[in-house]
Amino acid sequence: MTQAEHDIDGMFLIVDLFPSVKKIETNFFDKIAMQSNKKEQPLPVAIYISGLWLGNHPREFSLLGDQKNKLNITWLNHSFSHPYYKGRPLEHNFLNSWDDDEK
Repeated sequence: MTQAEHDIDGMFLIVDLFPSVKKIETNFFDKIAMQSNKKEQPLPVAIYISGLWLGNHPREFSLLGDQKNKLNITWLNHSFSHPYYKGRPLEHNFLNSWDDDEK
């Protein structure tokens, strides 16, 4: 995001937790949460999650939820599977790929 509708004092933080077998980088979120101490209020963060990520990472999802006093998280829907096909052009990949709907 490079522009807002009005002047802001700060920045935007948007995180994409797409399907992965890797654990989230809790250290990253801990450092963000520490910044809320300076502001004396929870920091707003938008986090995109897919249904597959949520199903495979209940512990990490819970850990992020435990940060509610430090992070004001807006959860965003990133489809269920966030399909990606290696070698397929981007204009026919991710959510521009309708293979799941065609079956």
